[in-house]
Amino acid sequence: MIALDAEHKAKLMHDLNLVVEDAQILLRMTADQVGEEAQAVRERVTQRLGKAKDLQARQSRLLHRGATLRARASAELQQLQPGFAMGDRLLLAGAWLRGNSAYLAATMAVLVVIKPRAVLRITVRAWSLWQSWQTARRWIGQAR
Repeated sequence: MIALDAEHKAKLMHDLNLVVEDAQILLRMTADQVGEEAQAVRERVTQRLGKAKDLQARQSRLLHRGATLRARASAELQQLQPGFAMGDRLLLAGAWLRGNSAYLAATMAVLVVIKPRAVLRITVRAWSLWQSWQTARRWIGQAR
């Protein structure tokens, strides 16, 4: 470390005091000059904090409302569950019949032998419905 004599120490302390005084004056001047601007910034920050609190409260209300609506929708959809289950069973039955068409053919043969008029009437109705469905599909396709 460098040894300083008393004269150098005094000069160094004097210079240091000048720097501190200049810094204090500078800080006072800066605070006075930016006082209005700092106040404006403080007000903007306060307003933004208020808006943020409002947004947070709104978000909380919306989250609560969403949870309530989801619970209500879940309860209402539970009432539709039996219908959907029936539809699923019908789809599975149709898939089984496509895979096991021999059973369907055998059942139809037995019905033709036992009740030929009923089978003919049902066949004509099914054919008519099929043709109506095909016509409706063509009309829908043309309307687009």
